[in-house]
Parts: sequence; structure tokens; C-alpha cells
Amino acid sequence: MSWQKLSDHLYCFTDTCNVYALVDKDRALLIDCGAGDVVDHLDEIGVKKVAWVLYTHHHREQCQGHARLTAAGAKTAVPAAEAYLFTDPTSYWDDLDANSVYSAVYVRPPREAVKVDRTLCDLETFAWGPFEVGAYHTPGNSQGAMTYRVQVDGQWFLFPGDLILEGGMLHTFYDNEWDYGHGVGPLAQANSVTILQSLLPGTVCPSHGPVMSNPKKQIRSFHRRWSRFITDTYNRNWDWNDGIAGALGWFSQPTRLAGVRKFSDNLYKLGPYGSNGYLLIGKTGRGMFLDCGCIDEGWLDWSLRRMQQDMGLGTIEVLIPSHAHGDHYLQAAYLAEHWDTEVWCLDSFADLLEHPYRHQPCCLLPYYRLDQDTTPVARRLHDGEQFEWDGFPIKVHHLPGQTSHTVGLELDLDGTRILFNGDNHFYTAKRGGSGHEALVARNGSQVDLQYLAGAETQAKINPDWILTGHASEIEKPAGQIKAYLEWARTLPEAFRQFSSFDPYSLFLDPYWCVFDPWIQRLAPGEKGKVDVVVRNLYPEAREFKLVAGMPEEWAPKPKQMKALLQPGETKTFRIRFQIPERAKSRTHLITADVTAGDYRWGEFFNGRVDVLAKTRTVPRWYDRVQSPAPRVVSPLPENFSPQPPVREGTGAV
Repeated sequence: MSWQKLSDHLYCFTDTCNVYALVDKDRALLIDCGAGDVVDHLDEIGVKKVAWVLYTHHHREQCQGHARLTAAGAKTAVPAAEAYLFTDPTSYWDDLDANSVYSAVYVRPPREAVKVDRTLCDLETFAWGPFEVGAYHTPGNSQGAMTYRVQVDGQWFLFPGDLILEGGMLHTFYDNEWDYGHGVGPLAQANSVTILQSLLPGTVCPSHGPVMSNPKKQIRSFHRRWSRFITDTYNRNWDWNDGIAGALGWFSQPTRLAGVRKFSDNLYKLGPYGSNGYLLIGKTGRGMFLDCGCIDEGWLDWSLRRMQQDMGLGTIEVLIPSHAHGDHYLQAAYLAEHWDTEVWCLDSFADLLEHPYRHQPCCLLPYYRLDQDTTPVARRLHDGEQFEWDGFPIKVHHLPGQTSHTVGLELDLDGTRILFNGDNHFYTAKRGGSGHEALVARNGSQVDLQYLAGAETQAKINPDWILTGHASEIEKPAGQIKAYLEWARTLPEAFRQFSSFDPYSLFLDPYWCVFDPWIQRLAPGEKGKVDVVVRNLYPEAREFKLVAGMPEEWAPKPKQMKALLQPGETKTFRIRFQIPERAKSRTHLITADVTAGDYRWGEFFNGRVDVLAKTRTVPRWYDRVQSPAPRVVSPLPENFSPQPPVREGTGAV
């Protein structure tokens, strides 16, 4: 890799990201450091020492080589809003709500802590040598991200990190996925690119890809396309309050039991408690729940006992969750204990219920912090399978959409064909509305294609009623089924237009490289292993090279791996290691530095290993093993004054 000269005193070097070097005589200030390979090439631009590294955001590919720079004497400045992710990289587990889409984390901090010498706030000026670097908070692909603006050789240069790339593209879709379908991240992205536009004219130097050509035109185009995408494609197309706040139904009827509604003498809807639970009572009284979550257990017990007295209910033999989100089977443990109920589910997501710590997707049971964080599965159902439940025929469908593994259950209820479709789409009062649920990339490998596949299957089933996981039931749904399918058909192109990768699935799929297990807990002296599972999304064969990223004293074997993968092929790379006898008790991130062909992704993906002291209580749920409190870094130096700009050596550089 060689340097690209952008100006007499500004250069760009690329490994896992673009590393920009501001040069003053034989010293340099770097903006991001990538894998740290830049250290081996400084002499090529006449630099003997790196004085500072300024990070645009916390993502690991921006800073995975920080130790090499620190060892060479460089100081570090980071965005104030993300300082804790640098100084204590596993601290985000302490507040999972603030750093995840319902347990699937969207932060990507360095594997090991970074020594931070200064934090930078919005509109602060960082002065070094002849340069004055302005800092602007521009959240988007990262919540605390900064854009830096500096004049070099009479020209203005802007460094926006991964806010926007050449062509009006984005680095990844899922990095601005901060919430569940409300669009906070995408809206922040739109706002931040307008801040960037207000700082023009200037040369825009992104963290990935080439310098932007005609940035003002590209930013205007991006903002127009992105805003339309948020409104027309991304935002959920049903009234959130109508469902989550407890709409009871449009054609089910109330019974004498408060919160129990009736479709027929054999089918009831229980709630509202945020999620719908449907109870099918067979012709001899055998009960089957289709979802049962977010229901007060005292109310549930009283209601079921009354239904035994008044409505022909005998037993509750089975609970079938529509998908792996815990809010649809939170009462599984209660039903098992009090009613001897067993769980059946679609085969493709059974392991997410039984072994949730192996997996990364959203909303798995440990997130809900119950006494029991796993769910035994008694029977695995298969796509296309048919069975009879106490006089009623049921057909099983794989019905992806909101998640990649939703089960659709088709029930013939005395001549009425009913489809239980989970959370794929809901009743909407919007004329011509599809009623689609949130587009959350961390719910599957490729959210656009999974929605399209499920919409096509649902259109083929063409039921008389749709009963959904939230919100009101849909009677005579043909029109909405059609609108839902039409919306789903727009998704591939809607995403493709923003991807800097070809294929665009690399921009959209957060799980083409995963660690199995995702979380494991080991004691000092114990041996461990992790499988790094890589799927080749490229349209051609590529050689994948992996370098294990974990403490050297764990002696990972093999340290380096490689394999040629054909398009669509999956390869499992197993890494074995051993926790030293004297290892300190704390949570570790483990990574693999991935190179696909000639493109180096870096330590983009990670797993987690908790090292447990032999006498320490095992953490519950997703709680991390606490490490010693890091040194607290003040957001600004005590003697900071914005006017006039301070120079190196005054204590504020």
C-alpha cells in the first residue's frame, strides 16, 4: 500500500480504513489509524513521529491499530460522546438498551482499551502546529461521530468518517440502526449530511473509498433519496400506538372476562399486554397457544381457570411462538410449570430459543431478564408440515419478513382460513397501506429478501383472516396483502442505491461473518474454542484470510487461517485457545481481522468471552464481568478556552 498525496502537507494511506496524515515538518497528526500499518510507511512521506491521532468515531476498523501508535508515542483524541467506548470497550453491556437494537449491539468498539489523552466536543477547535482542526458532531453511522474540518495549503478539507461516501453512498446500513423502526439513526444521518453541506466548499475525505467528487451535488442527491427512503420504504407502515398500546380488535368480540376476546367458541385472543396471544381450544378442550408473551401471569392464571369453567378449556398442551423474539413466549416457563405446556417451534429458530447465547439477533430471551433465559423445544416443525390439532387442520409455513425465521400457521377454522403471521405486517388504516413492520437488519441476514420471500408466500396462501402478533386482526386482507407484496418488491433496489459495496448485500447483512458461540464464559485455566463462520456474498470466488484477535497469552491456534470460498459458500474456521491460570476476571471482545480478496475488512466482527474468577458468581443474562473502573477523562482540559486557539505545548493539544 502506498500513500496518496492530497496536498503538500496532507496524505492518505489505506488499510482497514483511510488514514489521513497532516504533516508538519517531520511530524504528523493522523485522522484515524486503521490497522496501524501506517507506522511502517511514515518514512515514505518524511515523517519520523506521529504526535496525535484524532478518531472520527469508535468503530474498530478505525482504531484497531491504536496500540502500535501509542507505543510509538502518539497521543489520542476521541469524540467526547464515545470516549467510554474507547477507554472501557465492553462497558456498553452495562446499558444494553442504550447501545443495542433490543440486545443486538450496534456499537463496534476496539478490542482492547485505548488510552485517551483528550476528548473533543461539538464546535471545539483542536490546534496542532500550523493547523486548527474544527470538530463538528455529525451522528449517523455512529452516534457520537465527528467531522473534522481543517485548512491545508490554502484549501479546506473535511473528514466526515463514514457519514457519507463517494457517489452519495453509505458504508453500511445497519450501523445507523439505533432503535427499532422509529428511524432515529437514519434521521440523524440525514441531518448530519446537511451539516456537512453547510461546511462546504471543501474537499470531502471519507473513511472508506475515494475522495468525494462534487460533494455538494452528491450530498443534495443523497439527502433527497435518503429522505424519500425513510418515508416511503423504511418507516413502519402501521400505527404503533394502535398495536403496542393495546388495540383490542375489529371483529373479535369481548367476552365476560376482561381482556379475553372471542373469534369463535374455539379461538380466543388474550390481552392486550403489548403482544397478542391466541388460544385455540380443540373440539375436546385441548388448548394450544399461538404466542404468549408480555401477559401478566396472575391475570393469565385467573383467566385460564375461568376459561376452564366457562369456555370448554381443558389443558394447555402446547405453545408455538411465531418467532424468536422473547415478547412472544415470555410465559413459556410459567405455562410449563403450571400447565405442563411444551414448546413447539419452526426448526430453523429452535436453537435461538434453546441456546440464545450462541446467537446475535435481536430480542432473544436473555434480554428480558427473566429467571429462566433458555426455552426447551419439545418438537421442531418443518416448512410445509401439516398436522391436526384436536379436530382442526394446521399447516406450517416458513414466513420470513420481520425476522428471517418466522413461522406462519395456517388454520382451517370451520371453513375460515386463518393465517397467524407473527410480526411481519399489521392492520393499517392508511389507504393503500401495506402495514409492514420495521426494517431491522439485525433480525436476519438480508432483511429485504426475507420480507420479499414472506410476502410472496403470504400472497399464495391468500387467507380470509390474518391474526398478527401485535395490533388488530385483519379481516378480508386481500387488498393489504397486495400492497404489502408491492412494497416488498421495491426493497432490493431501495437498498441497493445506497450501497458502496457490490454486491449490496455486504452493506445490508450484519451476519455474513459470525462467532459461534457469540458469548461464552470460561474460568482461568479452562480451554475454549470459537467457530468463525464466514459466508461468501461476493458473486465470484474469493480467498478469505483471517487473523485471530485475542490476547496473545491465550495462545490462539491457528493464529492465521485462509480458504478459497465459492459464491454462496460457507466456511467454518475454528480457533482454539486457553485462558491463563492467572487471568483477571473480566469481559473480553474477541475478533478476527478479515480480508476478502483484496479488500481488508479488519476486525469488523466479534464474539465475547467472559473470564470468570473461580469464586465469582456467573453473570446473568447479558451482564458483563466488570473490569476495574477506567481512568476518567474530562471532556475538556481545565484550561481550555475557545478563543484564541491554543497551540501545542500549552496543555490543550
